[in-house]
Amino acid sequence: MTTPNGPILFNSSTGSDTAASGLGPTTPLIGSSAELDGTSTVDVSYDMTPLSGISSGDLLFCDTASGRKFSIISSVDTLSGTITTDDAWGTESGVAWAVGGKRQQLFNPSYTQFATDMVAGFTISLASGHTETHTSATPLFNCGDVSSARTRIIGEDPDNKPLFIDNSNIFNYAFQFSGSIGLVIENCHFRTTGRHQKCVFSPAVNMLMIDCDFDTTIGTYSTYGIVSGHYAVSNRATFVGCTMAKIGTKENACAGSGRAYSFINCKGYNTTMGFYSQSYSGYVSYFLNNQVDCDDLGIGVDHQYTYISVITGNIIRVADGGTAIYQRTGLATGNNIYPSLISNNIITGSGTYTAIELLANISSQTRFRQVYARNNAIHGGSVTSIDPYDDQVTGSITTDPQVTGDLSSGDFTVGSQAVIDHVGVTDAASGGGGGGGSTFHPLAQ
Repeated sequence: MTTPNGPILFNSSTGSDTAASGLGPTTPLIGSSAELDGTSTVDVSYDMTPLSGISSGDLLFCDTASGRKFSIISSVDTLSGTITTDDAWGTESGVAWAVGGKRQQLFNPSYTQFATDMVAGFTISLASGHTETHTSATPLFNCGDVSSARTRIIGEDPDNKPLFIDNSNIFNYAFQFSGSIGLVIENCHFRTTGRHQKCVFSPAVNMLMIDCDFDTTIGTYSTYGIVSGHYAVSNRATFVGCTMAKIGTKENACAGSGRAYSFINCKGYNTTMGFYSQSYSGYVSYFLNNQVDCDDLGIGVDHQYTYISVITGNIIRVADGGTAIYQRTGLATGNNIYPSLISNNIITGSGTYTAIELLANISSQTRFRQVYARNNAIHGGSVTSIDPYDDQVTGSITTDPQVTGDLSSGDFTVGSQAVIDHVGVTDAASGGGGGGGSTFHPLAQ
């Protein structure tokens, strides 16, 4: 594959989806009479467009009636007026084409072929303030398996993230990435404003989301969440520094839920439940350094199968009657043969609540004891365990952590130095739990 010259550029204000490819000369070179003969060589000589500004590694866009529309350029023959690409094209005459400039909409329904034509290692760069609103259909981005070199979608400005809004009235996953294995998305904001959706964002297997925001101004389907995946597969999605929230009335759903999901330095708030993962198919679920403010459940792990989780360094606040951390072990003999860990978390709540609840669906106490709670700070909440042994839950303190802060506008702050020292936090004023792009980690030394 020819190495791309750089990222593929998008700008919702100044870009074009009909007269630009996104990678090449700043001012795009265009034409309307490309001849495609089923090979990788495209004849644009009829347009008499000078090709001297095009280089190997630029991207060619051909507005074909069907099939391929994009391919990286491998060579240019300025004398014959031909462009050779990495990939073969169909057979078609009189096709509009472009090289360079900036494209306009990542989720343009007329050009979903853009995602299909992407290959591993591409980078898509979205301009500061890039905005798209979609009303007619679920926005899709299915670029296939790019795990080998990680195709990336990146917002250029973390302080003015690209905002993607879906306000369609279709009952579906609002932004659907189920066919984009290994894709990385960074510094982007996804929102729904239409009627009830299953969720705002549905990732694919092995996807990585970094410093992204996910929110909705309407209700999502209660058995899913703000971010949710298809339970028919093991998603293994990872969220780092992301925020998942409901705007306005609190949502009866999870902030984030899926199979083998991991949440690191994230925030979830204004939902009845925080982060949930179903451990599945040999993959560990990690919940590290998150902040959660919700009603019924802070962090939950359902071990219906065989595998493990690590819940460490989180700050969780729940309402009266809620459960901060819930862990269920396996269903059958031989399950949960590896230990799970719940440690160094700060847990608080209002009224009467359960701080840690450990349950099991099997009768062997040896397997109950494969979940260990260590060195947590629990204020006012009870610990429920079916295992009578003393060594399952140890080292906790009950000191009030003095957690203050509103996750909708900032981070939690932990005021108790005793709690800070106990769980390993060294800078309470920095906000305790990290999340939403914060560089502070509760266990930083």
